[in-house]
Amino acid sequence: MEGLDILLKKSLYIIIYYITVAVFSCLAFSSLVVSFEKTNQLQDGLGIESLQVNIQEQEIDENSNSNFKTADLIESLKEISKSPFVMYKDTGTPHGKEFYVHNSKLPLVKETAKNIPNTVYLDKSFEKNSIEKNNNHYFIYKSIPYKVVGIYQQQRKNINQNSAFLAAMDINANGLGMYYIDGVHLSDMNKVVEHLENREIFIDATIIPMKKTMKERITLVAKDQAVVLILLIVTLILIGMNTIGVTINWILSRNDEIYVRYLVGGTTRKINWWLLKEYWLILIFSFVIGFILAMMLLKIGIFNYVVSEIDRYGIGLAFVFCLIIGTLTKIISLLLVYRGKNKFRKGY
Repeated sequence: MEGLDILLKKSLYIIIYYITVAVFSCLAFSSLVVSFEKTNQLQDGLGIESLQVNIQEQEIDENSNSNFKTADLIESLKEISKSPFVMYKDTGTPHGKEFYVHNSKLPLVKETAKNIPNTVYLDKSFEKNSIEKNNNHYFIYKSIPYKVVGIYQQQRKNINQNSAFLAAMDINANGLGMYYIDGVHLSDMNKVVEHLENREIFIDATIIPMKKTMKERITLVAKDQAVVLILLIVTLILIGMNTIGVTINWILSRNDEIYVRYLVGGTTRKINWWLLKEYWLILIFSFVIGFILAMMLLKIGIFNYVVSEIDRYGIGLAFVFCLIIGTLTKIISLLLVYRGKNKFRKGY
């Protein structure tokens, strides 16, 4: 224990630097990992195998039927797919979408919703935008009062944000537009388009699986966490430059111990390994304190806007990162201190 106390006292400045590195890396890597995980969580509770379907009008001759309604799409989906599904329609409203459910629950509401015309579900933050009349609440959508039939709590996230309100779909409205469908396979969706064409409903449908590739997910994280990445890189470069200087002083302060080991037969490899193990011990001790401080900062809410939670995989990455940085710092510092000097006994 006495040897450990002496080691910690001699390594005070190194410990302070690595505590700082640990705090920033724990918060930053947790933020990056959480952001990456959320790229696989689609908006409005859609499943990862959902489809994005963009339906546009096709150039048709004057004898063809161009009166395509949303009801035509729903009817074909029920006939071809024969499975429960949830469908959202993007009507250009910035905060909400229209919904239609078939033998399924509305994900955000977490209950079996009914396709009742002129009804709406509101996020709790939008509840204040409703008006009360005859003991009921109404939300104005498309200049029409929609009856509020439920309130849900919107999940806080920066990627694939959820809608603030979900209005019952007007199935008699024009069927052109952007749809998001969960519960229908890609092959069945292609059959639906063919089925509509067989009914002389001519449309151009672009069907895109919403499951993102690894490259797309990483790109989303880079855009979402650009500030975190820049601050992490700049901070660690500055800390890393200073840490090399402090590590050099730490090595020089231990010249007497190194020389004693040299006198009793210590070789270059053995002395280097001994220094590295002690450096790792300092690093692990610093990381534990840094992790505790990161948890405290998160509890206080100082970085709440950037980092919402500490992730175990983020902590693991942060530890590996600190270990790599620490090992490289120690090796570089040792090379700078004893460059061209025959300090250690030769051999292995």
